[in-house]
Amino acid sequence: MRMKFKVISPKTLAKLVAPLDKLGARHCTLRFSRHRFYLVVKDAADATQVWSHAPADLLFEEMLLESSHPTSEIALSVPTALLHRAVKSMATAHAVTVKLARNPTPVLAMTMVAESKAGARPVVVHHDVPIRVLKRSAIDELREPRMPWSDVYVALPPLATLRAMIDRIKAMGATHLTLASRHGLGELRIRAETPNVQFETVIGRLEHARVVDERGQDAGPAPLATALRADQLAEVTVATADFSRVMQCHVAHPTQVVLAIHHQVCAVVYAHLDAPDSPPDDVGRGGHAAPNQSESVLTYYVPARIL
Repeated sequence: MRMKFKVISPKTLAKLVAPLDKLGARHCTLRFSRHRFYLVVKDAADATQVWSHAPADLLFEEMLLESSHPTSEIALSVPTALLHRAVKSMATAHAVTVKLARNPTPVLAMTMVAESKAGARPVVVHHDVPIRVLKRSAIDELREPRMPWSDVYVALPPLATLRAMIDRIKAMGATHLTLASRHGLGELRIRAETPNVQFETVIGRLEHARVVDERGQDAGPAPLATALRADQLAEVTVATADFSRVMQCHVAHPTQVVLAIHHQVCAVVYAHLDAPDSPPDDVGRGGHAAPNQSESVLTYYVPARIL
């Protein structure tokens, strides 16, 4: 097994990694293929799953992948905090090389070259991040959840506004909050309560995300996923702490964030980092982000909580 490449977009890679450090997940999975890079968290403390992806040629160049997998894919389990620290240090580097190595156990060896503050000789920094190489069977089982049509897709307001509301709910001591909207309504309702306080706010004038098919073309309005009446709100109750951690995706500076509500099942949050070839409010058929090959997306699956 061999893997080696140069990182050509450290900032985009840092955007994908930084939010994961806020979830409290001890490990994440890196999956490399010749065409796409995937970063997955399935062991977050709050049961929230994160699936992010970006085009390989947006992040890497001179990529060498050799493994027993039919398509030479390689997947690694990596300590999240150590990965975040290493990727964060790439910010000032003008050359970054990554490869699989042993020291003496398997590591992801990163070599970064940056200019010194004095402007003299360049500074070379090494990071050896311990890894566990996943077996071929584990790679094949690594699949993003396939969700049916969401009952509603709505573009969220600026995260600073939403985070302030969630912080107020946390300060109340409310352990759960309910997200509600209706197809075509253009607003998001947030409710929470404690034995002594009830909180409800309505955020209006929100755009509904367009739905696209597998070719990235407009598929028209999404059909209702459940037997909701036309005047009935789709809603889901989630843990306040879960949703608060998802809001930490603001550190990735997304261009737009879309919320999909699966009635009483889960909330799915799509943080679009860039979308040079299509509007950032596209959501793919089946509840997935649009299959734009030039796009980087962070997807959070937040499970419903039964009270």
